Amino acid sequence: MAGGVTVSRTTGILVVIFCSLLLAVLSGPMASAQQPPNDSCAGALPITGEVDEFFLTFGATTDSSLFDAGVCGFDRIFNDVWYCYTATATGTCVVSTCQNAFFDTRIAVFNGCSCPADPSNVVSCNDNCPADTVNGTSTATFDATAGSQYLICIGSASPAQFGEGVFTVSCATPCDPLPDAGFFAAQLPDGPGVPPFTVAFNASQSTGTNLDPYIWDFGDGSNVAFGVNTIHTYDSSGDYVVQLIVFDSCGNQDSQLVGVTVCDPLVAVFTAAPFSGTAPLTVEFFNDTTGTGPFQFTWNFGDGSAASTVEAPVHVYANPGDYLAVLSVTDACGNTDVFDQEIVVVTCDPLVAVFTAAPFSGTAPLTVEFFNDTTGTGPFQFTWNFGDGSAASTVVAPIHVYTNPGTYQAVLTAEDACGNTDTYEQGIEVVGCDPALAIFTVDPTSGPAPLYVQFFNDSTGTGPLQYTWNFGDGGFLSEESSPPVVYYDYQTPGSYVASLTVQNGCGPPSEFLSPIITVTASEDNFLRGDPNGDLQIDISDAINILGYLFSNGPLSCEDAADANDDGEVNIADAINSLFWLFDGTGACIQFPPFDGCGPDPTDDYLGCEVFNSCP
Repeated sequence: MAGGVTVSRTTGILVVIFCSLLLAVLSGPMASAQQPPNDSCAGALPITGEVDEFFLTFGATTDSSLFDAGVCGFDRIFNDVWYCYTATATGTCVVSTCQNAFFDTRIAVFNGCSCPADPSNVVSCNDNCPADTVNGTSTATFDATAGSQYLICIGSASPAQFGEGVFTVSCATPCDPLPDAGFFAAQLPDGPGVPPFTVAFNASQSTGTNLDPYIWDFGDGSNVAFGVNTIHTYDSSGDYVVQLIVFDSCGNQDSQLVGVTVCDPLVAVFTAAPFSGTAPLTVEFFNDTTGTGPFQFTWNFGDGSAASTVEAPVHVYANPGDYLAVLSVTDACGNTDVFDQEIVVVTCDPLVAVFTAAPFSGTAPLTVEFFNDTTGTGPFQFTWNFGDGSAASTVVAPIHVYTNPGTYQAVLTAEDACGNTDTYEQGIEVVGCDPALAIFTVDPTSGPAPLYVQFFNDSTGTGPLQYTWNFGDGGFLSEESSPPVVYYDYQTPGSYVASLTVQNGCGPPSEFLSPIITVTASEDNFLRGDPNGDLQIDISDAINILGYLFSNGPLSCEDAADANDDGEVNIADAINSLFWLFDGTGACIQFPPFDGCGPDPTDDYLGCEVFNSCP
């Protein structure tokens, strides 16, 4: 099930019983319930075979006669309901309400379904189920004959008890023949028998009477499985013994054992030594196959000779040519895999080892690229010795770094397909390197924004040099060759320290710091009392000030909004502007720059970021 909660039928019925009882209690006396249709013997409901039946006694009357208390342990069943049971098999049957009802039940079984029921025909009766010490539910056992009928009476232990529940009838028959376990297995899907290895098991070959359960043990330590059919996945290779155990309805059992082999992944692989050379060439094949044996090997050498089945053969290639040696392997599970390798048999051209180095001289550290121009018959094997004590290289065309000054002899040794060798060498000259030293001067070191600053680079050291400028305001410049003069604009007022870092690999990076560069606010021109910047002092300017103060409106020039020039923007500035516009007495004084654009003559903390209307 993909999710949720699984509730068994019995659990669900008990919930229904509980809810029905609660509803009945809340609705009124039990005696007021509707009379069941099988309240009397004459109304017995027909049932047959294996029974799992819901019943209720609300509204039922007492119809059963007096019983022999010495036989049944009680002399009457109260508020009873009736069923006519027809047996479908000969054997021992059990009628039970055990733990399936919420009231104290009693059960009686009569021979035949004729009414009225005669207590002398009672074949079984019971008051309490041993497994239920709380509710007093019941179990009655009797011997039944196939085709015969039996009256079943179910009720309560007292006249005041009513209720509902589930009763079952189950019959066990003699078992003949004895169980015989048998099964077959099939891989799902067909393919290599390697982990994860899934096998379908089918026990339909098993015979016996009412076989159940079927228990499977897969031999790998996993949990057992149940059922006629099952599927199991083996996650590891190995030899496993699968056991099936079957039980019949009489408790007899039988088992069968079957072996299952799960193989490791099969990987056919070998190495050939040598894999190239001159004819006649004797090649030894080393078999490194992995998997689950025993293995079967088949070698095809690719030269028309007979195949070999030995594990690690030795073969002679008589003539020059390119051959493909193929190994085919079959493992214990029947899986197959192949591996092949080319064998080159040649007659070799003269071998000439040669290379060029670029550059072959320079300052330390010197990176040299070697170009291999060797000629002859390949494949080749190369060994480079760089002459500076470093490890040898076997690549075709290496790149090597000489870290220290000196004269070195680089040597190439080449080996061709026939085993011939040749060498070539060339001198490499590496000279010393002066460490990088960063130094520069700055002009100017102060001024209003935007401040245009020149940095005069006087750094020294053996090139190439890597320059990294940090101008202190978030600006950076990185380059491999710096001009003698670097120019930079500081747009924002503040104090900054610029730095230059220079490095060339000859030592640690060198850093130089400038003196403090001071950038002051620019002397912006504006018109006082005209914060909206339209070069007119009118009611819209007062509204602009009020919007800034009370509605978070925009204000790009605080100096223009400071109408009374007191170094603050507040309600007094709006009032000052309004008085000047509407008073007419001349009592309101305006402060410069008022008659035209100009800078602020008062030193305060206000600024003017944008006032595009003034030049």
